[in-house]
Amino acid sequence: MVNYYRKFIPQCSLLSKPIIEFISKKCDWSKKQDQAVITLKQKLCSAPVLVPFIPGDEYRLSTDASTIALGVVLERLGQLVGVIDYFSKTTQAHYPVGEIELLYIIQNLQHFKYYLHGHHFILRTDHISLLAYRNKKEPSARISRWLDFLAEFDFTLEYIKGSLNHVADTLSRPATKNEITTNEVNKVAIIEEIEDPTLVFPINSIERISPVDWYEDWIQDPWSVAVLVHLGLIQDVKINPTDKSLFDKYIKKLKLSKKAMARYKFDDQILYYDDRVCIPRSRRTELLNIYHDNILHGGHFGEVTTINKICPNYYWPSMTVDIRTYIKGCLQCQIMKKFRPKKDGQLEPLDIPQGRWLELSIDFVTRLPTTQSQNDMIMVVVDRFSKRAHFIATQISLGSVGTLDLFYRFIFAYHGFPRTIVSDRDIRFTSSFYKEVTERLGIKLLLSSSNHPQTDGQTESVNKTLGRLLRSYRSQDQDNWDHLLPQVEFVYNSTFQRSIQASPFEVDLGYVPNEPLLDIGNELSARNLSAVDLSKTIKAISLRTTDFLKQSQEDMESHANETRTANDYKLSEYVLLHRDAYFTGGKYLKIQPIFLGQFKIVKIGKNTVELDLPSSFKKHRVINIKWIKKFVLDKDRYPKSLPRTSIERIQRAQEIIAVIGYDVESHEYYCKMKDVDPTLTCTYSLEEFNKLTSSKKSSLLNNFNTLVNTN
Repeated sequence: MVNYYRKFIPQCSLLSKPIIEFISKKCDWSKKQDQAVITLKQKLCSAPVLVPFIPGDEYRLSTDASTIALGVVLERLGQLVGVIDYFSKTTQAHYPVGEIELLYIIQNLQHFKYYLHGHHFILRTDHISLLAYRNKKEPSARISRWLDFLAEFDFTLEYIKGSLNHVADTLSRPATKNEITTNEVNKVAIIEEIEDPTLVFPINSIERISPVDWYEDWIQDPWSVAVLVHLGLIQDVKINPTDKSLFDKYIKKLKLSKKAMARYKFDDQILYYDDRVCIPRSRRTELLNIYHDNILHGGHFGEVTTINKICPNYYWPSMTVDIRTYIKGCLQCQIMKKFRPKKDGQLEPLDIPQGRWLELSIDFVTRLPTTQSQNDMIMVVVDRFSKRAHFIATQISLGSVGTLDLFYRFIFAYHGFPRTIVSDRDIRFTSSFYKEVTERLGIKLLLSSSNHPQTDGQTESVNKTLGRLLRSYRSQDQDNWDHLLPQVEFVYNSTFQRSIQASPFEVDLGYVPNEPLLDIGNELSARNLSAVDLSKTIKAISLRTTDFLKQSQEDMESHANETRTANDYKLSEYVLLHRDAYFTGGKYLKIQPIFLGQFKIVKIGKNTVELDLPSSFKKHRVINIKWIKKFVLDKDRYPKSLPRTSIERIQRAQEIIAVIGYDVESHEYYCKMKDVDPTLTCTYSLEEFNKLTSSKKSSLLNNFNTLVNTN
């Protein structure tokens, strides 16, 4: 009975397929076959929705096809006359898309020939290239046979949008293709067993590029719709007002250039430019994601590699610019790619001191072998005016109190109290005790920016010279370097320095101390001068030294700034921070992000910025701009917004990609979310955060603890 009435049962082939498979011994009888019997009985018992065929009325045949099935509807003034659907053969599924559509039209006409032969009707298809099927220059033998058959019918071929071809389109896409297959169920089960499903998710989520489904996208794009108009495939064009000027520009360009127009063709429902698929505006981000971000096809390569991947097969105007912009805004590339330091920020020398021992710089030379006196570190103090230095042997265990004690014994006792002391951010110089004592003594502390020793370039240069001298004088057992420091200090201070055009001794004392090798030293020494003459000599040396320092600074600044750029960062701008500015070490750095962030700029200096770092970060917030780079935000990449309610936060908890902070008092976690603007942070309560799976929570907290404990 089913076979007798099958022409009036929609999707009869599909509904009876489980039973046919059992009859063919391809499977055992199961619940699937039981359900098929029940459904067919219901279809046979339900009222028909067909109307009789009346000769002379206007009829419309709507078709649609896919690689697996055919759907067709015959209608009279919107009333259903008949429907058919069946599965394609394996060989037919491999036909080109255009030939599949034409084949199914032939089969439809064969099925309804007893109705349509000798009557005029409308044939509707969503395959636009069929509108020009009669103009094919050299059709194959198969297509020639089909065209001969079509010539027997009187019809008008019309195009219908796929989105409006509801019934035929539905029939051509069987529901079974939307069901989860056994293999897919197994894949899901495997994923659930894996602790970190993100490892396999990118592979499961890959979708093939299907340009045959892009017609709606092409007619929404001002460039591609202009091409379709020139190809004669579209008459009525509905352009968004914002795209009207761009559409007119492309129309004008195509009219003026026959060569440009000759490069385009529309074949098998795909728009080509020089045999490359034309990419409509709405599909470009999808394509760039595949060829740049995707784990199999992308790899986050640079501009040249990505361009070379895309250009051979795809085309759209200004594609090179779009590819570069996309890669520039890629967050993964910004934080993971190797750092190439730039000379950002112009050289800014410190002010020239007004006199001797008024402005000092201090640093420590560490990692030295332990001497017999248990010394393993040198405290280096330099007068920024005369360049005279004191090298003081001490121990690595020296604290803030010990540092001040050395200052009193070796500096303040001989040279008085300075106005300023320049140093790095060593814990000895940033302790509250050290700051309080120096403040009471009227000494201003000038601290360098984080991880940027070049701020105190003078002391760093002295340290290098000191290291070279020690290497030259040391004994083979290396345990007597502290006994050599007085000789090294004398050699350093008596050596001519280009920046002051004299030796540090001469600028500081007004004379050059006697050298034992020169018998005439006593006669030439400035100590033989009268008090008045000595005063004049020292004053002249001071003026000359000031001039030399100014000239040296100007030359150094001019030379250094030739290859440097000024600080062009702005307040409230977001930047990425290089990990070397904060990390002293850590596990698996080769596969860790090179940049941290994004962080907001809250204050700007000449060559530094102050960042709004999380409270869990222990180090100073003032960073030299050599360690940062601008964060490029591409909002099109982040379609989601932050969850607003507790329920939504719990539902989207698995979308947390990083924990960047924790409030001990309120027990709240500050998190970054997947597909959400990375400059935004979502706050999770402890209860909400604990809804995460144990593996996910453990991974997030381990990464957070690694970040906090290594900075």
